[in-house]
Amino acid sequence: MKVKYANWLAGTALAITLSIAGAAKANTILNVGLTDPYALGNILNGIQAGGQVNRDIDMINYLITVPLNTTQDRPSDGDHYMRSANNFGTLPTAVATGAQFAATTTEAAFTGNKLLLTLTSSFTYLLVAYDGPNGGAQVYDIASIVAGTTLEITRYARPSVAGSPGTGPLVDGTSAQQYQMTGWTLLNPGTTQVPDGGVTVMMLGGALGAIWLLRKKLAAA
Repeated sequence: MKVKYANWLAGTALAITLSIAGAAKANTILNVGLTDPYALGNILNGIQAGGQVNRDIDMINYLITVPLNTTQDRPSDGDHYMRSANNFGTLPTAVATGAQFAATTTEAAFTGNKLLLTLTSSFTYLLVAYDGPNGGAQVYDIASIVAGTTLEITRYARPSVAGSPGTGPLVDGTSAQQYQMTGWTLLNPGTTQVPDGGVTVMMLGGALGAIWLLRKKLAAA
């Protein structure tokens, strides 16, 4: 009985450990549009001045004042703000501290029609800009996505209303459809990076070694 129990214990522990290790490597896909579960909203055409981080903070902090599932033009510049129906609860003010950002204008930044972005920390907000003054921006609330996760972000976006940019939310596009990603900004960092693959393998090896010793001890008893 002790040997059978030890075998069951080892098998269960191994299954749980492998499940956790596999889950940590899973990518999270972010689609353009207001129906994505992480979508906070769209901004068309978006602020173009002030430096990337300050510009994106400004847009996010106005967007979070827009009621859920509504659209309004910002009085100061006439830009079109569209808030999704997703309720993320009370949202913090976006700040510059710890921000990460990049202009992704070169071919090398993309893998096919995706940008693969691995989070070195958890963050509250991700803003992705498409095609400068002609396109817009998609804002995501990614506070629930853990550090170490790789985000798959759509490279191209287009207006949801054909031939009428600025009248409806952005949606996923292809290389033949209007807007390419021009930059991204991560704001409001939280926890630090989870162990990388090498550390995970070392932890798994240690756990398996401990289980083997336990099995041996129980079998000898």
